[in-house]
Amino acid sequence: MPANRHFPDSSPANCPLKSSFPRPYGPPFFRVTGLSRAGKTVFITALIHGLTRGARFPVFEPFATGRIARARLEPQPDDAVPRFDYENHVRTLIEERRWPNSTVDISELRLAIDYQRQNGADRTLTLDIVDYPGEWLLDLPLLNKSYQQWSSESLGLSRERPRARLAAQWHSHLATLNAQAREDEQAALAAARLFTDYLRACRDERFAMSVLPPGRFLMPGNLAGSPALTFAPLDLPADGAAPEGSLWAMMTRRYEAYKDLVVRPFFRDHFSRLDRQVVLVDAARCSPACSGRGSTASCLPQPRPITCTIRATIGSRRCCGGP
Repeated sequence: MPANRHFPDSSPANCPLKSSFPRPYGPPFFRVTGLSRAGKTVFITALIHGLTRGARFPVFEPFATGRIARARLEPQPDDAVPRFDYENHVRTLIEERRWPNSTVDISELRLAIDYQRQNGADRTLTLDIVDYPGEWLLDLPLLNKSYQQWSSESLGLSRERPRARLAAQWHSHLATLNAQAREDEQAALAAARLFTDYLRACRDERFAMSVLPPGRFLMPGNLAGSPALTFAPLDLPADGAAPEGSLWAMMTRRYEAYKDLVVRPFFRDHFSRLDRQVVLVDAARCSPACSGRGSTASCLPQPRPITCTIRATIGSRRCCGGP
């Protein structure tokens, strides 16, 4: 079996990092996320700038003891993912003295770190750092929920204070809809627009209620205006099924399309492949209103600081089969 190209003296069978890095022949994936304005772009930019410029990291033992020779950027490894615009973000922060634009899509950057292990052997650690909007994570619980469940939970939350005031216009329109009536495109468009306005109002910094799926309603990208983003909760009977051709059936179909086109591909292609997840939280904006039902916490791996994982890899006396 060929040796790991990032740890030439290793084999997957005796690599103690195998459980941490489930893809033994590829670089570790570090994904950085957090809800809007949590500081994802600034964190990644500052981390890369500090590592590549030799900044002070007093609690990062390999750097403090001089065992890291250098860190450098490598070409973007994934042809299907945009490159994290590190250089432009540095220029925005240092020269223009303003915050970079918020994260609205996934991006990636590869960093190579040349270091010396504790036994004196020279090695290179390659990291793929991935940035993506935390709002996408809010959708993961939808995979285990039916349209009826999601509607019931969303409506229940929207009728609690302080959400009820923000949802007033949407609720007024909702009262005019009959879920079992014939499907109506204009009614669906109006409901989706007013529901999105409600989600946007909840995210306002005065209320700081961000934990509300579907996350892509606020960051639609190339799906803006598509049927997969044109649905909303309905008042539904406690039991029964959606009549064929009804507004209820239409909303259910589009809700399932959203999961098929947006949520499952994100989970399959990105979230399920991560090695370490760094979650940033804007503590100043947190409030009791943030903690609603339907939390995403159960879907997240235990967060672990990125420097801890780098230190574990670089500082280990027996790293992937080495002496």
